[in-house]
Amino acid sequence: MIGSASSVRCNGVPAIKYSLQSGAVAPTGAFTQLLNVVVDENRNANTVVFAGLRPQSNAQTTKRDSTTYSFALGGEWDVGRLNVKGEAALSSGESNQFQTFIYATTTDQNGIVTYRSEGDLFSIEYNDAITGGQNLRATEFNNNTIDIKSEERSARLDFDWALNTGIFTELEFGGRVTSQTFDHERFRYLTNGMTNSVRNQQLSSVPALDGLYYNADLSDFFGAFDNVSFPRSWLSFNPFITLEGNSEPFRTIYGVPATLPRVPDESYVLDESTAAAYVKLNAEGNLGTITFRGNAGVRYVYTRLDSNTTVVNSVGAETPLEQQNKYGKWLPSANLILDFGDRLLTRLAFAKTMVRPSFAQLRPAVGITFTSGLGTVADPYDAVGGNPVLDPFEATQYDVSFEKYFGRGNLVSVAFYYRDVGAYIRDRLLLGYTLPNGLVVDLAVPENGSNASVKGAEVGIQYAFDFLPGVFSGLGIVANYTYADSKTEDRDRFGTRLQLEDLSKHTYNVSGYYERKGVSARLSYNWRSQRLVAASGQANRPEYQTPEEQLDLSLGWDVNPKFRVTFDARNLTKRLGRQYNETFNSPTRLYYDGTKYTLGIGAKF
Repeated sequence: MIGSASSVRCNGVPAIKYSLQSGAVAPTGAFTQLLNVVVDENRNANTVVFAGLRPQSNAQTTKRDSTTYSFALGGEWDVGRLNVKGEAALSSGESNQFQTFIYATTTDQNGIVTYRSEGDLFSIEYNDAITGGQNLRATEFNNNTIDIKSEERSARLDFDWALNTGIFTELEFGGRVTSQTFDHERFRYLTNGMTNSVRNQQLSSVPALDGLYYNADLSDFFGAFDNVSFPRSWLSFNPFITLEGNSEPFRTIYGVPATLPRVPDESYVLDESTAAAYVKLNAEGNLGTITFRGNAGVRYVYTRLDSNTTVVNSVGAETPLEQQNKYGKWLPSANLILDFGDRLLTRLAFAKTMVRPSFAQLRPAVGITFTSGLGTVADPYDAVGGNPVLDPFEATQYDVSFEKYFGRGNLVSVAFYYRDVGAYIRDRLLLGYTLPNGLVVDLAVPENGSNASVKGAEVGIQYAFDFLPGVFSGLGIVANYTYADSKTEDRDRFGTRLQLEDLSKHTYNVSGYYERKGVSARLSYNWRSQRLVAASGQANRPEYQTPEEQLDLSLGWDVNPKFRVTFDARNLTKRLGRQYNETFNSPTRLYYDGTKYTLGIGAKF
């Protein structure tokens, strides 16, 4: 990433987000010779030397223009001991995303590429010339636009009836209905495989391209890490030219039409309707010297999803495809708080929960990376798809916690929990999958898994040093540690059961703060252990993320009752991250996050 800028507004005001990228050079094409391979004890290659690979440069630009409107109308009524609340809401939005992908490859196809990964060492070496217009040739220029329209309508009605009967204090019941529509259309023009006066020509020999490319210099990228080595300067088309959506110079040179053709099998409509009703009974009382309060209830949730898209076969014939998925779930829950006096509490909880899949997971379409292969059995494309018949994430959870309060707002707590996961969502990689249009892809799609569990504990403390004199009385500390041991039905090739995706076994957070007389400061350190990113990554092997840490600073000052100034510094430690395929010596992604600074001014009128 060589630069980015963003701003977001909502409630009827347009929001525009830009991002641009000059991609690191990566090898492409079929190699002519494998010169050397060194493997570790798990048969993973940590040194590979190729001959005949052709490095590729990729410049990408994305511009997104979005508008969102939200309206809500509600009211509250009291009729004796009965309280009634109601609300109706409507929100709609449009998003228009414009993308360009501009590629160039080296003219020399006889170079040698060396890849090494041993421990913390990671390096890629090329002996091809990857700078200078005379050493690279023009290949593809691809245009994409994505138009999204969404609308959500909802209404809810809640009743609260004061009982005042024995230990029972309130009866709550009500319902909610929603209806969401998500309309996604993709328009695309690919120059892959086309013949024109530019493709496969040396850049310096095409006068029309003069001034549209440059030698990108990212010498400071990863510069602080001696164990990382790869080219930090290469030729790239200038993505700033298309930052504002102005791709006309490239459209003209590559012969791309002003109106992009619609891609029917990557366009779709999702309609999701939900209805829910609940009833809950609240109670409180005494068991000898122990005071208790709690509630028990049940919620019924019904969901129906209708998806519509188009299937295109190998000769271009289009067939509408409609799919439907519907399910109803009973979700009981109960909570009990026991107060033993002296500000010592115990909490017990039971609940069945569910989380619906996102629209991104439900989309009935396949997105293909057309520069990742040839779309054949021998060299399939990379592709990502959705699954409109996914079931929701479901779990039965049990919790118990012990809390001790002391001083003014101080707290020490210990909690234990268990989650019996009846259904979860994971990604599955289908190697060599043939799409209806005849293209062969390595397709990553979400699917449901079952028979998973999570058990763990959490310890926390919150302590204010308000006993200190004067200005020091605003100091305090908040810290917590979480242990989460999860198991799924999935196993790696060594027979070890995999954890749930995106769940670290160890996580802790420590924050020191200061709050006094309108001045606030907080320094927070967060750390999480290794986690599973995907149960089925490259070659159907699990993909992991190395441990991550982050140090953040937040400052605030109330200038007066109406104005407040804030300053935030995120990721002061400048995180270096690594994702790898099953073993550490098989990295799939290496990234470096810099520090983000934000200065804000708030006003009350």
